Amino acid sequence: MKITYLRLSLIFLFGITNLEAAEVNENKFAALAIDRENGFYYGWAYDHPSRVKAEEIALIEAKNRGAKNPSVVLAWQGSGCGAYRTLSSNVGTSYGWGLAKSKEQADRIAIEQANLRSNGVQPENFVWACNSDSTKPLKPLYDATSEIIPSVNIYGQIWATQNLKVTKFRNG
Repeated sequence: MKITYLRLSLIFLFGITNLEAAEVNENKFAALAIDRENGFYYGWAYDHPSRVKAEEIALIEAKNRGAKNPSVVLAWQGSGCGAYRTLSSNVGTSYGWGLAKSKEQADRIAIEQANLRSNGVQPENFVWACNSDSTKPLKPLYDATSEIIPSVNIYGQIWATQNLKVTKFRNG
């Protein structure tokens, strides 16, 4: 009788531990990091157990792609997708991102944001990331959209005004 009671107690405790662990894993975190001076360099992180880890991985990914000074511009938790759009490198440096419940909705927002900064030039480059199988609702944690400086048209190329600090331009 004692063995059965002990066995049931262990099963009950083990079951609670697994349920708690499963609930913690349901909430997934994601982030987008970019080099604000050259939007072609970006990094994604998704399906991570914490915001800190997602942001850390996104920054590493951006650096691995060539970013010199990346920063996190978008972070979220739960079920949702982020999309990122940039202009082609021969057109300029404008970019935009979006966050929504679906990839398609996020992409529409990213295009809209990029168009605001590119004087209507369509952003051709498209990447996205979604947290998978998260049962938690989408919750935006950080969005740097309001921090992005507008773009200007210089001899047919669209430049983020923060990139105009340079004294000499290279074409191409």
